[in-house]
Amino acid sequence: MLWANLRENKVLLLRKTNVLDKNQFGHYEFELTMHAEVRVTIASFHGPTVDLFFADKQNFDELQKVMAGTLPFAKLDFDYFKYLSRPN
Repeated sequence: MLWANLRENKVLLLRKTNVLDKNQFGHYEFELTMHAEVRVTIASFHGPTVDLFFADKQNFDELQKVMAGTLPFAKLDFDYFKYLSRPN
């Protein structure tokens, strides 16, 4: 679930279930037009750890190129919002 706290109002931006196998990834896009607090809930019932990354569109597009095989992983210059992301 993806929540945003816009001033005094809580808004549910996205409620979606995505079941991933090992080494798979999922993504959700959203746009904020003002300062907001964002909360993400992830439930992992079994299996490997989950990495959570928040990235802008440009960086996500570069990651998509690697996943599609059109950009070598060694050339990936992936930057993400470290204060929002949770590796492992």
